[in-house]
Amino acid sequence: MIRRVDMSIAEHTRKLPAEEAEGPRFPMVIELDTDHLRITPTISGGLSLARHNIDGIMDAATEKGCRKVLFDARNGSTTPTTMDCYHLAEGIADRRERSSFCMAVVVHEEQMNAAGFAETVAKNRGVFLQVFFSEAKAIGWLRSLS
Repeated sequence: MIRRVDMSIAEHTRKLPAEEAEGPRFPMVIELDTDHLRITPTISGGLSLARHNIDGIMDAATEKGCRKVLFDARNGSTTPTTMDCYHLAEGIADRRERSSFCMAVVVHEEQMNAAGFAETVAKNRGVFLQVFFSEAKAIGWLRSLS
């Protein structure tokens, strides 16, 4: 059962330096499933949006008592940059609750190689982040975690 959560990203977006002011706040749909938070941006930008808003995403999950997040980055065709992937994993690793936080990221199949870098960085930092092009597999992975 999925229930929509009334929450705007503005409530959960950290303040960013002026040079990053264009991209960090984005409209999104946040839904609470039985065991995970599903975040779907309503504009294109994919992992760049997650990277700039990781604090807000983690705060939203914590507020809802959820440690598992499904981030659907398929809205848009941009391939994530190396820096987007690196900073997404780094942003999670820098948070104190990282050891209990899990994120499944769903991307287009052609973006897997680039997005896979985020997975590598995350594993190297002890973060549970996995990239998928199948939403069903992403949900299965989240549900397999205790």
